[in-house]
Amino acid sequence: GLDESRQRRTHQLQHVAQVLRSKCTFAGDVLEQGLREGRRALKQANWASLLFSTTPITGAFSKLPVTIFLLVCGVWALLMVFGPQGHVYALLNRNIVVGSHFQLR
Repeated sequence: GLDESRQRRTHQLQHVAQVLRSKCTFAGDVLEQGLREGRRALKQANWASLLFSTTPITGAFSKLPVTIFLLVCGVWALLMVFGPQGHVYALLNRNIVVGSHFQLR
C-alpha cells in the first residue's frame, strides 16, 4: 500500500541521483554517447539477431519496413473505424453496426 509506494518513490529518487552523479563524474557526454552507440548497433543489426535480442520489439521498430507496415496498418484501422463505411458512420447515421462474424455465448 502506502509503504510500498514510498519505497518505490525512494528507489526512483535514488536512481535519478545515481544517474546525475554519473553524469557529473564523467567528462563530456559519455552517457549520451553510449545511447547513440546502442541505437547505431540496433540499426546495423540484421533481422535474426534483433528477434533474439533482449529487446526484440525495440529492435524491430528500428527497421524501416516494420515502421512502414505499422503505419499502413494504423491508417487502415482508422479508415475502418472513421471512414465513410466505418463503424462510427454506421452508428451515427443508422444506429447499427454491420458485421459478418458474431458469436453469442
